[in-house]
Amino acid sequence: LKPGLKFAFPEPISEVIKIPVQKIQTLTLESFWYFETEQEKLSRSTPRVVVGPLNPLRDGYCLTRNDSETGLAETDYNIVHSRWSITYKIKSPVAFFETIYMRQRNPGEDFLDAAVDTVEPLLNSLAANAIVSTMVNYSIDDAVRAKSDIAVDVKNVLQRKLDEIGSGLEIDAVRADRIVWPRQVDEAF
Repeated sequence: LKPGLKFAFPEPISEVIKIPVQKIQTLTLESFWYFETEQEKLSRSTPRVVVGPLNPLRDGYCLTRNDSETGLAETDYNIVHSRWSITYKIKSPVAFFETIYMRQRNPGEDFLDAAVDTVEPLLNSLAANAIVSTMVNYSIDDAVRAKSDIAVDVKNVLQRKLDEIGSGLEIDAVRADRIVWPRQVDEAF
């Protein structure tokens, strides 16, 4: 309903749904990160020990453009591992409520707790697409040095995709927490 005084039947016939538009949510993407054991995840300083070749079924990765210095510009691609954090909020409650599917809330459950079951998979998919399509425009050297530029480009691509579907979501920030080359080639770097 638009703002203003409205007459409605009492609950459960009419229901007031409050959508928290000021609350900023955080999503962490690790689908482009290499496999780590639980012990490695808990350790603050993870030793980059190689236990075998990169396994594409287990290790996440992303491709970058080949550096033009080799003479093979844009014909070969390099692998990087990356971790990302995305912060977002609901910009338009009407667009969000009309576009994004939400499961029925359990008694006492917060609106965003129910919405996260739909929003996070959607953002995961769109963000992964934005990351992949952005990273191929950077060389591996650019990727490991200029994380903030890449993050800005990813944010713009992701926001454009969210606006195209009329999601009502606004990306507050995209951060490349880490971008590193594969552990298997540490000596070369």
